[in-house]
Order: sequence, then structure tokens, then C-alpha cells
Amino acid sequence: MADTKITFDIEFNNKGFNKGFSSIEKQLDDMSATLSKTSNNMSKIFDGSVQKNADKLTGKLSKQVYSINKVNNELKKMKEEYEKIASGDAVPQSLITLGSQAKRVSGQMRR
Repeated sequence: MADTKITFDIEFNNKGFNKGFSSIEKQLDDMSATLSKTSNNMSKIFDGSVQKNADKLTGKLSKQVYSINKVNNELKKMKEEYEKIASGDAVPQSLITLGSQAKRVSGQMRR
């Protein structure tokens, strides 16, 4: 019997693998750099000066809300007074004053 021997001479070409791996590695490095820049920018956004400006803005908005509520309350009072006058339950102070002045003038004219 004859011995048959098959020999495989295999050489691995890793150029494609190395190229693909290098590409992935570069993309990961780029992503890391981008995340680092984003992190630094976020830190700058939320530093003390931004917080101070946010506090100032909050204070201004609080004052505006207070003013709006004050005006709203005044409008509610005016509406209530108008409803009383419209229903005949009250007489406007200006008409009361006008009536008093008319009586005084009338009394002076009679003298």
C-alpha cells in the first residue's frame, strides 16, 4: 500500500483584517474625542456664570408672575364691582361723589 500524504501550504493574509480593525479603532478614537469635547462643552454650559444668569432670569420671571397675579386680582375686583353696579346692588363711588357735589352746587345756587 502506498502512503498518500496531502500537504496544505496555507498562508494567512491578514491585510484585510488589519485594515478593518484599524478602521474600527479609528472610529472608536473619533467617537471618544467627540464625547470628550461634548463633555467639556456641557461643563462650560453649566459653569457658575450660566447658573448666575439662570438665577437672574428666574428672579425676573418670578417678578413678572407676581405682577401678572396682581393685575389678575385687580381685574377680578373690577369685574365684581362691575357686576354689582350692573345688577343695581351698588352705585359707583364716582356717581356718589358727583351727586354730593351736585347737591352742594345746587345749595350754593339757591342762596
